[in-house]
Amino acid sequence: MRPMMRTLPAVGLIFACALSAGAHDAPRVDAGTLNGAAYRIEIPQHWNRELVLYAHGYDPVQTPRPDPDWDHPFSVRFRQEFLRRGFAFAETDYRTQGWAVAEAMEDLEALRQYFTRTHGSPSRTFMVGHSMGGLLTAAMLERHPESFDGGLALCGPLVPAVEFFHEILFTRVVAFDALFPGVLRLGPPDRLAPEPGPVTEEEIAAALQQSPEAARRFTTRFDVTEQDVPRVMAFYRVILAELLTRAGGNPFDNRDVIYSGFGDDAAFNRTVRRYAADPKARDYLIAHYTTTGKREDPLLSVYTAVDPLVDVETSNRYAVLSARAGTAELFVQRFVDAAGHCRISPELTGRAFDDLHAWVKDGSRPAPGEQR
Repeated sequence: MRPMMRTLPAVGLIFACALSAGAHDAPRVDAGTLNGAAYRIEIPQHWNRELVLYAHGYDPVQTPRPDPDWDHPFSVRFRQEFLRRGFAFAETDYRTQGWAVAEAMEDLEALRQYFTRTHGSPSRTFMVGHSMGGLLTAAMLERHPESFDGGLALCGPLVPAVEFFHEILFTRVVAFDALFPGVLRLGPPDRLAPEPGPVTEEEIAAALQQSPEAARRFTTRFDVTEQDVPRVMAFYRVILAELLTRAGGNPFDNRDVIYSGFGDDAAFNRTVRRYAADPKARDYLIAHYTTTGKREDPLLSVYTAVDPLVDVETSNRYAVLSARAGTAELFVQRFVDAAGHCRISPELTGRAFDDLHAWVKDGSRPAPGEQR
């Protein structure tokens, strides 16, 4: 039986309670809107008085929003790992899409405060997030140390955003453009301004097939498979166009970059297009968000061994940031034996969370290495 719904206009939320005779073991569901951001809270019948606040990943602008039940099979399996352990689970869809780090941090904190007002103060609160939500997990622990007890970052780009986007997204975009001129339609030579409309995966795949030597140089340099390139580059171009709009200009500058690893590097450096950054746009990325490693709480980070979207070598730098900040003992990084972005099963996520919880509860720091 579907839960009955009623509206509480004071905060614009919908509170769902299962009323059927057989629903006594079903979690309480509180779903609705806070400050323009859809949210969902589930509290198991045998709640352990602890809360998991979840941050989802990058959501391209104008993609369909989830249905009111947020019942995608993976989402259901994922949150069940926490509910069956007795934790309340709260998630927000953020009020804007795209690189919504600024808005997401506000929406997450608003949801945490709402949970406390409505359902009582948890004895412990944990941040958990995928991809961009992994960065948000680190950011929330850094910005709100008094609100959290620990965090689990899954496949997150934990380095400062301007570094991640420059070294991963921007570098691959300009390299692809140099090897396959015109395919990504980046705009006039002296200005980074992608033309309206997407570049399809089929267009990118056709370019790779037409220039096999250039394809080999690109895949070798970035250690990616040719079958991953069309999806990754099409997605990067979507993110790039959205970032330029959100930041109000181009935050990337490669005038002083010397590229290497492309075979004839001198010829490549003569060919690659050079851009000057807009200072205000660069400041936007720095503000949203530059990780520092300064935290008071444990952070466990888990990645797939081969991730075509989030380069784990880049994310390794968060360990360096933590060391510089004097929090090295509060950071552990692990990997799972899988290929693909965020290919971390709910079951492995649950086990990783168990280790994080034990770390917070009794101080038993997890060992780094493979997550099993």
